[in-house]
Amino acid sequence: MKKFTNVLLVLAVALTISGCALSVNPLVGALYADVEGPLAVTGNSPGALVGEAKATLIFGVSFGDASAKSAAANGGITKIKTVDQKVRNVLGVFMEVTTIVTGDD
Repeated sequence: MKKFTNVLLVLAVALTISGCALSVNPLVGALYADVEGPLAVTGNSPGALVGEAKATLIFGVSFGDASAKSAAANGGITKIKTVDQKVRNVLGVFMEVTTIVTGDD
């Protein structure tokens, strides 16, 4: 019984801690996610150029630049038309957020 209680305690703590890293849109599951959705919704159609920027979280340590500005620069975009976001998450200990920008030069 004590072992079962310890397992429940560890799971509760893991889910609580991982919740801090899951506050992004689109909806991200606590156990696993691989989803893509709009970050900014406009009436614009996608542009001819595509740029991406990525930030990563591993065991509570995050690094990278997933800003729309960085994604636009990476794609040679000066006029942003659409902004989407892709999120990959595994148990809240690994998370990758990619901002995808389309636009024109």
